[in-house]
Amino acid sequence: MVTITVKEAIECPPGLLDRVADHYLYAYRDGEVVFYVGRSQSPLDRLTEHLGLAGSSGGSRLGNLILDHTPESLAWQMELYTFADCAPLVQQFMPAMSVWYEAKRASKPGYDKDMADLAEQALIESLRPCLNSINRANYSNPLPQKYIKRRYANEGVKITE
Repeated sequence: MVTITVKEAIECPPGLLDRVADHYLYAYRDGEVVFYVGRSQSPLDRLTEHLGLAGSSGGSRLGNLILDHTPESLAWQMELYTFADCAPLVQQFMPAMSVWYEAKRASKPGYDKDMADLAEQALIESLRPCLNSINRANYSNPLPQKYIKRRYANEGVKITE
């Protein structure tokens, strides 16, 4: 796992792309609060999409959260994971799939959508992020009140008091 700040992810200093070349899964957090878990062939590029700076989506809940809390959010952490980093979590949370996962990981270097989906699901089960809406049937982890801005109340995000 590689941990960088949101600011580092945005600025992408020399050498960072090489350090994270095979890291296809990511989590955003502020200390103990995990906001979001995702997967991408290029997590640093995906951040620009979350922020609404690239692509056609116009941003995301995560991007809005980061923008609403700037400049403090620039110090939040972005954790980047490899498929190998996620293997123990797949074993723990999806033991029936762990043999397949390990065999696929050994036979196919690089990005694989099926592996990414499984690893993302295991990370979500492990980290229990506040903003993910997919793969979170087994838990409820509302966004803490200190991160709430008016737009989240209107989007139906569960919050804690």
